[in-house]
Amino acid sequence: MRLRRGGMATLNMGYYLDRGYSNLIALWRSEGWLRFEPRKDPPLTWLATASGAPSGVQQYRLSGSRDMYELMLQASVDFAQGIAPPFMETADSVAALSVVFAGYEAASSGAATAVQ
Repeated sequence: MRLRRGGMATLNMGYYLDRGYSNLIALWRSEGWLRFEPRKDPPLTWLATASGAPSGVQQYRLSGSRDMYELMLQASVDFAQGIAPPFMETADSVAALSVVFAGYEAASSGAATAVQ
């Protein structure tokens, strides 16, 4: 992927049923990486090696013991019942799906695909 400021990255995403419902989104760059695993603690970890970045792996933890997958699922149920707003707005959902489908297109065609 070519990023907005000219950097290059690779994106790896998966939902692995044989690993106990393991989700993974990983973004790899020459100057570090970011991993989002909603069922892990901590769910968000990253390493930036650019000058001025904090040294070592950084982590973001949720308060409480619930994992992010459970929180997103509960938010979806609450929205469907009309008792809470959606956890993600339509524009954010479209942006996420645009990345997914651009990845499918690039994998299928073997050519770069722009994310709209």
